[in-house]
Amino acid sequence: NYSKIQDLGVKYALFYVLIGAEMPSILVEISFVSNNEEEKRLAEDEYKDKIAEAIASGINSYITQSTLIVKKMNKGI
Repeated sequence: NYSKIQDLGVKYALFYVLIGAEMPSILVEISFVSNNEEEKRLAEDEYKDKIAEAIASGINSYITQSTLIVKKMNKGI
């Protein structure tokens, strides 16, 4: 819904800030405050709400898919 936004995709790596975490964790980069347009968007509550909803939806989707894989593995499918 926003112009000039490029999806940089999912990256997998060991991030120092997550190494010591003792629970499942993710690091989400949502914007670059060095970008004037993105900085303005981040000042809007509605934009931040949309970001939070998208992150929650992505996590829910991941959990659902992971659960289905585990269930299939347990059933020997």
